[in-house]
Amino acid sequence: MDEKTQYPKFWLEGHSNNLTHCASIYGCQGFETEYAGIVWGRDLVWRDGVWSLGDNCEDSVAGLKDLFYRGKRGDLESANLAIKLLKNRYRILLTRGIRGTYIFCENPETASYLRKLLGGAV
Repeated sequence: MDEKTQYPKFWLEGHSNNLTHCASIYGCQGFETEYAGIVWGRDLVWRDGVWSLGDNCEDSVAGLKDLFYRGKRGDLESANLAIKLLKNRYRILLTRGIRGTYIFCENPETASYLRKLLGGAV
């Protein structure tokens, strides 16, 4: 969602009730909800015992997307920064649900790791 044109309509004009868009990390910072639903994409995955850049980054934030693909091409500094930013993004999203958070992982290895971390609760 575009923060200058879509977010004001989403939050202030009630377009969130249309259920046609999802808020990203930028739309939900500082915002808590009863239950949160997170789609854990293929950008940050648990692979071979470490967090790694996944298969693709569908992010609309150009800076992160650029870092992601430079990292995928072998730039270690870009890869490490992209992983750090992605971890922070998921941390923020995972802490928005007051009563609970539902997680759907596109990557099976990541889903299995999170299930293990949470004692099979996922």
